[in-house]
Amino acid sequence: MSIDGLFTVLAITIALFALTQPIQRKTIIIFVPIWLLLAIFLVPTCVLIWREIVSVLGYEYYLWSDLVSRLIAILLPIIGLSISIYLWNRAKLGRNKDLKFRDFIHTSINEDKYGELARIIRKNQYLSSKQIVSDTLDFLFDQKVVESLNRFPTWLHLRLLANESLFNISKNPCSIVNVVMRTLISKKASILQSYVASRFGGLEYSKLTELEQDLIEKIFEDLHYYIDFRIDYPLLIYASERIDSGELDIKYNKNDDLYIKMQGQSGRINCPIFLFIKIHYLALENAIEIDDKDFYVSDLWDIFRKVCDHIMYDRFVWENPKANSEFPTPYIYLVKEILKDLRILTEKKLNKGTNTPGRLGEDIVRIWYTCISYISRLEKIIPISFITNCTTDYYDLLLEIRGHYNKDETNKKGSTFSDWSDLMLDEIKYLSNHNNKIKEIMRLSINQLDKGKHHVFKNVKWLSQELGL
Repeated sequence: MSIDGLFTVLAITIALFALTQPIQRKTIIIFVPIWLLLAIFLVPTCVLIWREIVSVLGYEYYLWSDLVSRLIAILLPIIGLSISIYLWNRAKLGRNKDLKFRDFIHTSINEDKYGELARIIRKNQYLSSKQIVSDTLDFLFDQKVVESLNRFPTWLHLRLLANESLFNISKNPCSIVNVVMRTLISKKASILQSYVASRFGGLEYSKLTELEQDLIEKIFEDLHYYIDFRIDYPLLIYASERIDSGELDIKYNKNDDLYIKMQGQSGRINCPIFLFIKIHYLALENAIEIDDKDFYVSDLWDIFRKVCDHIMYDRFVWENPKANSEFPTPYIYLVKEILKDLRILTEKKLNKGTNTPGRLGEDIVRIWYTCISYISRLEKIIPISFITNCTTDYYDLLLEIRGHYNKDETNKKGSTFSDWSDLMLDEIKYLSNHNNKIKEIMRLSINQLDKGKHHVFKNVKWLSQELGL
């Protein structure tokens, strides 16, 4: 290769570099060392100039040296460019590249172009403190970036979040969780909808991909991760904010058969309140096997109270013959779903066969009856017949447990059924002893129990005596 040929190659390379977008040029600067780019052309140039100088000075050189110099001039740019392409494609981050990468993220946000950033994230899925610092990580989890990249089918930021070492880098890990979870629950097509639909319906033919299932297991079904990093908190807060804003009040206090339907796509599958309730229920369901800490059962109470506070009674809506009599409005559907979930959790914990309810069992029962006592105070807003319909499940399960206790051959205090029976009865006494309104609702609920059930028929008199009814 001659000097003219080398400079032709250089000119073409510069022209191609100029044609790339600013975002792409920045990635080249990040991952390809400047010294390598300079060496690609400076070394061959020096070799070719040396050949010309030798000829001008009248020196003769061996045939092999001429061949070597030509090979260097030809092969070095090819090898150098190949290495540069490899380094650019590999896109390996490091602390020495941190400032350049941070500047690159800032440019991506300003220009609203995230293709190259997505490629870099995919190549560096398992970030560590050796690759990135906290300030850069905050840029990476900027709201705009997360909204653009955390989507089907890659879920890039959720994949980053599944890397536990990420929380050792960030100075404020809660903000990272907050941004990602809020983005997920606010989307109309996210992994959360598919996860909930896979268990509770509402999105026909929806199926989790292998990647999504893996992310669900690491983030939502791993209780250490879910509780320690408070995955539930931003979901709860977002759902609460939507309720408190009042924007759902008119829609969720009207008849809406689409919300409760099972076939096709239900309206509830895009409801952040429903999504949070079911995600947290599934976490508590997994917690039954552990039961060694506070699993924030109170989250269900928080959302239950807010939903109840926004219920508005409209006789034409509630008594509409064309509407679903059990779930006249979406808000009522949510209230009943929470109460149903608390009963199921109580039964699952009871059926686990532990000698005592444990911390989790006590929390579930306490929150369940707290919800019942709260809705019992709304008799001026909600028809009493609906309130008693919501509360009978608690008394029915208590009598069922009492029936098992009476059949227990040992019949001793301290047995599983005795502890559960005492726990549920104590909650009733604690919250209703000094509240005549709750006592009246309680009396109506107990009278409404199905006396055809053996455990009700045998034990309802005992319950009435215990409660002084």
